[in-house]
Amino acid sequence: GMKHAVRVMIPSQHGSIVAMASIYGCIGGVASQAYTSSKHNIVELVRNAVVELGPLRIRVNIVSPYE
Repeated sequence: GMKHAVRVMIPSQHGSIVAMASIYGCIGGVASQAYTSSKHNIVELVRNAVVELGPLRIRVNIVSPYE
């Protein structure tokens, strides 16, 4: 997903990536450990991508019902 899109966006120095999250990525403890962990990882992946790709004018956003 994201790594393949970034390969195309880096040479053009612009783009936008939107990821889907879940409330369990922010609060946890309600769903299974595997599901909560995977959703939390998406949130952290987007945070990391914002820092790395922001200087390249590539926007990275997350859609979540919680935040």
